Amino acid sequence: SQIFAFDVDTKRLATMNTMLMRAGVTAFQLAQQDFLTVDPTDPKYRKVTHILLDPSCSGSGMVTRLPQEEAAPSAERLRALAGFQRKALSHALSFPALQRLVYSTCSLHREENEAVVEAVLRDHGSAFRLVNTFPSWPCRGLAAFPGAESCLRASPTATLTQGFFVAVLERHRDGDAAPR
Repeated sequence: SQIFAFDVDTKRLATMNTMLMRAGVTAFQLAQQDFLTVDPTDPKYRKVTHILLDPSCSGSGMVTRLPQEEAAPSAERLRALAGFQRKALSHALSFPALQRLVYSTCSLHREENEAVVEAVLRDHGSAFRLVNTFPSWPCRGLAAFPGAESCLRASPTATLTQGFFVAVLERHRDGDAAPR
């Protein structure tokens, strides 16, 4: 197994390198590259089965790191971020051997979370479905669409943590019941 990590920012790649080394991970390749330019059919990547997608977001859940004005991005900024996130999620789902994907943001905004997942699932038909992950977690996705309760949310007020969102998508296999 091999971990591939992509980021256009050299500082974030350096942080990733440090974190992987501290964790004892040795089978990884980092690339200063826009993930959207990665070819899913490239022999190097066509057998990728699992993806953790942590796209750029508003960071609105990072309450201890953001000045108050940054915690409330404009509607225009949210639209731009959500558009990028939809592209990144759709691109990730195009990897031919993909079995499971984790989509995460440190955003509290529905536009970057449930709305992105809903739009991409709709675009991909029945090829993927949400998986009910960590069912004991108290805060679920907003009831924005059927299945959103399978997503996880955290917030400084509800869970006394930084804010974040997680959705797990799994390739639908014929005969499987939805969602689990």
